[in-house]
Amino acid sequence: MAFITFIALGILFFIIGIKADKKADHLSKNGIRTSGIVFELREDTGSPEHGNLEFPVIRFLDEHDNWITEVSDIAREKGKYASGDEVTVIYDRNDPKNFMIENAANKNLPNIFLIAGALSILAGVAKFLGFI
Repeated sequence: MAFITFIALGILFFIIGIKADKKADHLSKNGIRTSGIVFELREDTGSPEHGNLEFPVIRFLDEHDNWITEVSDIAREKGKYASGDEVTVIYDRNDPKNFMIENAANKNLPNIFLIAGALSILAGVAKFLGFI
């Protein structure tokens, strides 16, 4: 039955990758780029194994000069950012709270999830067929 776990995780990773890719694509094509700062850092308390991760809280001005202060939905390893660091933000003009920090890691994250999902599904199928 372990093959079911591999396949289920693969499907989950694949869905996360597709959603992240759609968001990144939408914001890259339609979003507004601006400068922001890392306002503070919040430790990821979701589970003990994530103790080395933190979520940056980003503050930036939207096109109407409204301050937006929101937690990034992508956690990073501790030490990647410090309070006061300047970052480039891309946000949705219709929903400024929908944003992403523009950097190479965030651009590659959807692909990492898609590859992990595909590999997990392949491992599940291989397990089912008795290859592993």
